[in-house]
Amino acid sequence: MKAVIRDWTVNNGVANVVHRMPPGLNAFAASRSPRCWQTGISSSGSAVADMLEATSLGRQPFLVPQLRQLTVPLRVLCGENDAKFQRLARHAGLPLRIVPRAGHNAHLVNPQDFVTELQDFLVNPG
Repeated sequence: MKAVIRDWTVNNGVANVVHRMPPGLNAFAASRSPRCWQTGISSSGSAVADMLEATSLGRQPFLVPQLRQLTVPLRVLCGENDAKFQRLARHAGLPLRIVPRAGHNAHLVNPQDFVTELQDFLVNPG
């Protein structure tokens, strides 16, 4: 169980995020995070279930048709190590840019390159 949680946190960038957040934001995130994030890596089945339920794509609406119909520019930014969301963006045919040295939380793990990509989009949205 600990190996599953460790792999999930590493692959999604969670392990790096906690140490880089400003103290106020860290406390805010912790107050809204699954129990296993608040108490650290856990072997508790119920804590793992809480984490998976809170972060599941199955709980999120499928918005690809609406995204494809947008008349404004769109770009999906994914961390280099976020293979799952890169795959989803490619499968949906959405324009994708990769943020290096980052996982799922690219904006927190590598804010400098995330902002560079965002600035590029704002200057060159097409």
